[in-house]
Amino acid sequence: REAKAVSEGDADDVEHKLIQLVKGCREEKILFLGLDISSRVSGYGMLDSKGQGVSCSAIKTVSTDVIDIGNEINSFLSSNIDPIIYGYKKMGRAAQDFKDYELNIIFEDCMTSFSPGKFNARGLMKLAQVNGVARYSTWRHFGIRPALIHPTAARGFFQLLRAKKGEEKKVKKRVFNYVTQYAPDLPWLDCGKEVAYDMTDAYLVAMYARAMHVKHCIVSDVDLWTDLGVHPSILKGDGGRAAYGKPAMELLDKAVQEWLKSRRGDLGLGLSDEEHSAAVQEV
Repeated sequence: REAKAVSEGDADDVEHKLIQLVKGCREEKILFLGLDISSRVSGYGMLDSKGQGVSCSAIKTVSTDVIDIGNEINSFLSSNIDPIIYGYKKMGRAAQDFKDYELNIIFEDCMTSFSPGKFNARGLMKLAQVNGVARYSTWRHFGIRPALIHPTAARGFFQLLRAKKGEEKKVKKRVFNYVTQYAPDLPWLDCGKEVAYDMTDAYLVAMYARAMHVKHCIVSDVDLWTDLGVHPSILKGDGGRAAYGKPAMELLDKAVQEWLKSRRGDLGLGLSDEEHSAAVQEV
């Protein structure tokens, strides 16, 4: 009985330390910009480290040439994002709020698999080209290499993948309900209902990127894991890691991600269980 009490006390202490690390991440000056790019409609969503919504919008491109579409998207992002990160446009908060923030840019990874009957080869190639051009122009403009996150990873983390086969629209509706409930103060419908799903898809990717940033901060905290008995040879990330270090770190990474996933409502990374159920049931 005494050993069990000590064990439970240690577990509580570890969780307290983890929660403190999460709170520390909330104070960082980082903006997470999620992008959902296509040849016809492109949307974005942005939130800060605290999980507060900053901005969202979308554009319907009118060009047919890939390069022209890329230019339209680039101009759209510049006119919307530059005023926020350079501090000369009020977004419901003080104009200088985000001037010295780091910008984390995430593209929704497109078409990693091919579904016959859903896309033809020409449309698939055009989508890939537009995403490539948009990623390159975004990198050139902001000086930041955009990351790629598949929407399935984001939807899985927030438990939004319960639609049956052939019910893709219901998945998007579920994402829309979830995101708009999590960030109710952003103008999700100002650009029209037909593009709102692209904005919320992009925002969910940004939410997931924020959660993964928190995970990285936890996993890379050497002092925490050393105190818990993890051998230094496992934690080394400079090429000096032991042969068994990589699989061990993969297990650690997975364990932290599962903890964040199970506690995402309590940690401010997503909706509470009650809010989640309400959002899903509305579909």
